[in-house]
Amino acid sequence: MELNQIKRNDYHYRQANETTQFSSTLSKVSHSYKAVPWTHSADGYLRDGDSIILRNKQVDGCLVADLGTRVPNYGEAYRVNTSRRETGPITRNVFCLKRVEQADMFGSDSIIRFGQKVRIQANPWMFRKALFLGSTPKDLSVCSAQSRLQECSLHANETFNTTWVIDSFDPNDRYERQGEAVRAGEAILFRHCHTQ
Repeated sequence: MELNQIKRNDYHYRQANETTQFSSTLSKVSHSYKAVPWTHSADGYLRDGDSIILRNKQVDGCLVADLGTRVPNYGEAYRVNTSRRETGPITRNVFCLKRVEQADMFGSDSIIRFGQKVRIQANPWMFRKALFLGSTPKDLSVCSAQSRLQECSLHANETFNTTWVIDSFDPNDRYERQGEAVRAGEAILFRHCHTQ
């Protein structure tokens, strides 16, 4: 049997079993764009466990996970980007908001408040295990590929690097609004606890 015939037979076998590189890429992309449920707030407030879409006001785009690109020099972590394309609630852009402490100085109800510590978790349909939005201090080997600033990525470990505080977007009333309930759709600031 000649070499070209062997290659053709191998390709047809892999194509029939959907193990070609194209089939693998297509299944990953189609999984990332599946519609997933997100939370509608009846009373207008964010609550613990809500599934939300995060928009970056500066670049006018939604935060999206890129599980195809791992972050180098950091255990198991995956890149996140922003996308200006409106796609609605899909697997790669819906995140769950979780309180870090179930009972803190703001009480033990489920409403998310300004000044509260939260974790931003990838939705459960995205990956086989929980991933948390986190950041690490910028250095020569760990920084954003585009801006060369501090990088934000999805981490497989639930550590202090994945803890955020919700602050008011307006710095003039940041301290006055501590403890006030956060409204859904309101512009807010996520401040990273470890690096501020």
